[in-house]
Amino acid sequence: MSHTLFGDLHLEAGKGTSYWWPLIFEALGEGSFHLSTPGQPQGIVTYWHWQPNPPGRLQHVTVPFRALWDEICGEVTDPRIMFWLSGEDDVDLDVALHYQQEPRDERHVRIGVAFAGANIMEESTEEATYRLGKVLDAFKRLLVVCQATWGELYWEHAGAAYAPWVTFGRPPEPPTRERPLLPGPERKLIQQAVPGGGQVYLLDPVPIARLREEWEFVSLVE
Repeated sequence: MSHTLFGDLHLEAGKGTSYWWPLIFEALGEGSFHLSTPGQPQGIVTYWHWQPNPPGRLQHVTVPFRALWDEICGEVTDPRIMFWLSGEDDVDLDVALHYQQEPRDERHVRIGVAFAGANIMEESTEEATYRLGKVLDAFKRLLVVCQATWGELYWEHAGAAYAPWVTFGRPPEPPTRERPLLPGPERKLIQQAVPGGGQVYLLDPVPIARLREEWEFVSLVE
């Protein structure tokens, strides 16, 4: 069964995709993730979108950035764009914008990210900690640049979502039966301030998915 790190950042109401995507590009470009696809000429990007025919199937597309931007501005589909970790050609962070309802309801929009557990499961503790730290750093940058209202990062495995190990904008709620805390060492809740007055609440040490459905816990506190 696969492990995936998911994240959500909830945004200000009333703005469309052509407003949010440039801010997302700016935030991630300031950090360690870039848009151009490794092994391709500069400006060639990769994303997923839902095929109209047959409906319900994701299509993988590698195109010049202009083609992606035309799709964003046309708001015909909601692309899931791949950002690549600098220096690691096979490590990507998938980012998408999600709206509350269809047809598009701009009263509620959020950024959704997905980071495959395969990106860290077989890596050394040092390398896995480095990569997970870069994902957290990217989320902090998105929080600041997009001025998100709140958000969270959490692991999902075999269809079950665990309690978040970091929240943004408000402290984590107590774990529930539906979203339990991963078994492991005692965690310390660490509150961190980010530029603009935002707050990050980190339960440290944090879990890293390993093979054979095991978990390793590492500290992301510098």
